[in-house]
Amino acid sequence: MNKSFVTKNASGNLDLTAEQAGISSTFDDVMTKAVSIDATLKGTVEAEMQKALNSIKNIESKIVRAEKQKQETSINQIKKIKAKFFPEDTLQERYENFAPFYIKHGKQFISIIKEELKPFDFELLILEL
Repeated sequence: MNKSFVTKNASGNLDLTAEQAGISSTFDDVMTKAVSIDATLKGTVEAEMQKALNSIKNIESKIVRAEKQKQETSINQIKKIKAKFFPEDTLQERYENFAPFYIKHGKQFISIIKEELKPFDFELLILEL
């Protein structure tokens, strides 16, 4: 969730796939020239290309990490809201007993539930009391 949230809400593009493609293309050109001169240089060029691609991947992960740190406040707010609505990763009504709500709101609590509950709508319903 975190990476997809960060990617969607990033201030810029975090993906360096185009840059990797450009490096691969450049190294393919270098490979063609090097192999035409000496076929034994193929392994060297491939190794250098892999180093360059790995460097780009490392830079991309650092960019994502930096963006994550910038958005940490938003992510923490979302986590708190999720924890409130889904305590211990389960629905609130499956976690909490209705008794405290009944004590607080009295008999009208049952009426509110009857009015708002639509058992055949398979959507998440949030009641604010």
